[in-house]
Amino acid sequence: MATAAGVAVGTVSRVLNGSGAVAPQTASRVRQAIAVLGFMPDAAGRSLRSGASRAIGVLVPTLSNPIFARSLEGIERAAAQRGFSTVIASSGYDPVRELDVVATLVARGVEGLVLTLTDTKPDRIDAVAGHGVPFVLAYNQPKPNGGAPRFSLATVDSRVALQEATEQLIALGHRRVAFLGGAFASSDRSRARYEGYRAAMDAAGLPAWDPAEIPFDAQDEAFEAALGDLIGRLVAPTALICSNDLLGLHAVAAARRHGLAVPGDLSVVGFDGMPMARIAEPSLATVAQPARRMGEAAVDLLFGLIAGGPPRQLILPHTFLEGGTLAAARADADPLRAGSATILGPTKPNRSPR
Repeated sequence: MATAAGVAVGTVSRVLNGSGAVAPQTASRVRQAIAVLGFMPDAAGRSLRSGASRAIGVLVPTLSNPIFARSLEGIERAAAQRGFSTVIASSGYDPVRELDVVATLVARGVEGLVLTLTDTKPDRIDAVAGHGVPFVLAYNQPKPNGGAPRFSLATVDSRVALQEATEQLIALGHRRVAFLGGAFASSDRSRARYEGYRAAMDAAGLPAWDPAEIPFDAQDEAFEAALGDLIGRLVAPTALICSNDLLGLHAVAAARRHGLAVPGDLSVVGFDGMPMARIAEPSLATVAQPARRMGEAAVDLLFGLIAGGPPRQLILPHTFLEGGTLAAARADADPLRAGSATILGPTKPNRSPR
């Protein structure tokens, strides 16, 4: 390599590692030689010599949700552009396991972390920060506490996004809007989205329903039971807003199995903007978030920290996408399953779900 470029071995090393001063023309000759010879650096050997792994660790809750796969594409691309590899792990939405995984990634010598945690309570942030490795949160959105940020993050504003989506349903005449979300103990995103839903209902003077929480490893029976509880109430919802698109798609299927037409009897809105949800029939109305860009932004923030910069928090834009699961509330919708009194609240059932 050094012979092909007409330089010393040490010069090649400085170009590959980005260390030390090398004249631009000399560096160009080295890179040209790399391209011609198809040279691939020995990352393991280089890390042993330099003490740096040139790798970042990434923790996501699951690999089965396409929204995290799309963010991983952005993370890997942005890391590769800087000559870094990625070490990917998942937590299974388990708060205990995720801290063990973080410790394992740090033990492998990663130079930074991109994390999606189950929760961002101060004790969990302190546990992560205690490893002394730069980290950035993706998707998480802790409540603001004023002052300079303690850590970096890239996310959308889940509270605002769900508030706006709920307002869309209210504008379409829906007064009985229920919320179906992933278990709050496993996802602070789900909890933040419920807070946004509740804020919209409160602002409109409408009763907010207690959340229907679904475990993230739930099977079809759990969706059947949750939806059966909602539609079996004396006052059934005319719209259902879900904390993610996978829940939204399950809700549509469960509604059909209960004999409901979507959106004729029940409008359904998801959150994420997954392509597969947009090509479903009917297409899922949803709040879209830029997952791939979020991954890229998280890596940008991480390398800012590695370079010694201060923590930064980036809120990315979201977009409400109408779909085939969204319709105006029917003018002839009867607020009661039985009886003649008008009840506007999410009353519990007094008979079995239909």
